[in-house]
Amino acid sequence: GEEFERIITEKDALAEKGLRIIACAVRSDLATAPSAERLAEDLTLVGFIVIEDPVRPDVHAAFERTKRAGIRTVVVTGDHAATASAVASAAGIPIPEDGVIEGHEIETLTDDELRNRVRSVALFARVSPRHKLRIVHALQENGEVVAMLGDGINDAPALKLADIGVAVDTRVSAAREVADIVLLDGGFGTVVAAIEQGRIIFANIRRVFLYLITQDFSQFLLFIVAIMAGLPLPVLAVQLLLINLVESGLPDLALTTEEEKEGLMDEPPRSPKESVLNGTAFRFMIGAFIVSGGIALGLFLLALRTESLEVARSMTTAFLCLESLFLAYVLRSFRSGLFRKSLFSNPVLNIAVGLSLVLVLASLYVPGLSDALSLVPLGPEEWTVILLANAAEALLLDRLKLILFRPRRPLAAA
Repeated sequence: GEEFERIITEKDALAEKGLRIIACAVRSDLATAPSAERLAEDLTLVGFIVIEDPVRPDVHAAFERTKRAGIRTVVVTGDHAATASAVASAAGIPIPEDGVIEGHEIETLTDDELRNRVRSVALFARVSPRHKLRIVHALQENGEVVAMLGDGINDAPALKLADIGVAVDTRVSAAREVADIVLLDGGFGTVVAAIEQGRIIFANIRRVFLYLITQDFSQFLLFIVAIMAGLPLPVLAVQLLLINLVESGLPDLALTTEEEKEGLMDEPPRSPKESVLNGTAFRFMIGAFIVSGGIALGLFLLALRTESLEVARSMTTAFLCLESLFLAYVLRSFRSGLFRKSLFSNPVLNIAVGLSLVLVLASLYVPGLSDALSLVPLGPEEWTVILLANAAEALLLDRLKLILFRPRRPLAAA
């Protein structure tokens, strides 16, 4: 009747505000009820218990970052659709009218139909543990990498199936034991921070890889051309050891401490199949191979024409050592140019480069050490040529880097 309609309307209004509702009812003959199965029959509603579970203040900003990063957020809950929709909207997750599906509708869908629906659905409400399993599986079948956040025993099967299971409540042992990650604070912002840190780590691995490979390839080109042209060896074996010590000693370790965050969360996720040496990195490596090897060869040929072989080798050795130090600063960022405002913002790298530079100078000017390395002291004119050649190479590689590693366009996040 009218009273029933009024109660339902009031209940729906409370749900649309994001409030959780528990209906309370009694029956007069509880003591004489015929069976336990019939205890829920012939009840008299006495009221609602309304619970507010407010969204954390930092959640909205965290979801904004995930959208910019091309990460799609899907809400899967056992709550009422209206309640879940209101909470999602408050958290910054837009829920379109056709983007909601309830558990009883999932029951009617085949696996193929569900795979098509999960592409656009943003909210799954009134779902059971079995439904969560089907949803995660459907997303994976569509090629999505699924990170599942759960806090209860009902979430445990889906947490285990997901690519990354994240338990947000340490009190539930079932969820904690099957999860890949356990959040002690339970905050979504922690998940976003972990994603950012993961991107930083991968970028640093690629950064160090390119740093080491580029140096080796430039030396390879220098030696191959010199040998094929019948020229003297550009550097001796002991000098090559010094070059490798400088480039593979401190600067490459210091590059692992780089934490470039600018623009990092404004790009879409990379493909799980993408390797460290992807197409872009390979093209940079080839370009650096030609640029650095060509400049090193040109410097050696120039020095051979104007200086003795001993001086030419000393100049080439000094150039290759400094080349690695310049390159470390070029590869600090894949998005910003060499002369960015924070050029010296990594103190670990600055110290590493400083110590490496001291080693290079000591190798040239400390009598016993320079004799052991077959090096001779260089004058201002030789250093001018070396520094100009290194500066030209650094500027060319920096420009090549900015062209090849320009930011990808963000994906449209749901």
